[in-house]
Amino acid sequence: MKKYLLWTVMVLALAAPSVSWGQTAPPEPYHGGAPAFGERHGRGEERFHEHKAEMIRHLHEQLEAVQQRIRCVEGAPNHEALRVCMPEHREERR
Repeated sequence: MKKYLLWTVMVLALAAPSVSWGQTAPPEPYHGGAPAFGERHGRGEERFHEHKAEMIRHLHEQLEAVQQRIRCVEGAPNHEALRVCMPEHREERR
């Protein structure tokens, strides 16, 4: 009888924390953090626009490269011509 009582107490002692652990409150929402570098030094808005213009320029460069590859692939009459269109991908597969 003592053995079963001890076993029941041990099971309940282990089960109780796991039940209460599942009932924790949800985490608080994130409300930002430290200000960006430019904002800390009074250049936030100016630096933002410079950074945004730089990102747009970079994206346009990438877009132009992809469009050139598309034109090359569309005009390729055979597999050898396709290899010329995408030389960096051929090197990755080796």
